[in-house]
Amino acid sequence: MEKTVLVVLVGLVLLVGVIGVTALATGNNSSLKQVSSVSIDDSQELPDSQESAQLNSLAKITKEQANQIALNNVQGTIKDSELENEDGSVVYNVDVVKDNVETEVKIDAGNGNVLSITKEDKDDGNDGEQDSNDESD
Repeated sequence: MEKTVLVVLVGLVLLVGVIGVTALATGNNSSLKQVSSVSIDDSQELPDSQESAQLNSLAKITKEQANQIALNNVQGTIKDSELENEDGSVVYNVDVVKDNVETEVKIDAGNGNVLSITKEDKDDGNDGEQDSNDESD
């Protein structure tokens, strides 16, 4: 009888441990950084014009293509669109506005995949991030 209780308790402790580790492992996925298929060495600071020329030479899709990809994923009107170096990743940040909600669509400048979609309500400044991983390489 005591042996059975001990086995059940050990089993429960192991189960709780496995659930805890799994929760920790999956809970941090939202903070994983989305990396572009095109990268740039950002260890040295370049003048804006030089960095812009370097980014344009690395981008495999045009600004117009990035804008269309953004509109295919989010309804609205494009407010701004820029090719940027984001922590060494070459991405287009496209801002789309509809019904007083601004949505930033981050697009891989190498293959056109959507890396993330982030909505911000202009009225209250609340951010809500919705990651969209388009794994079709």
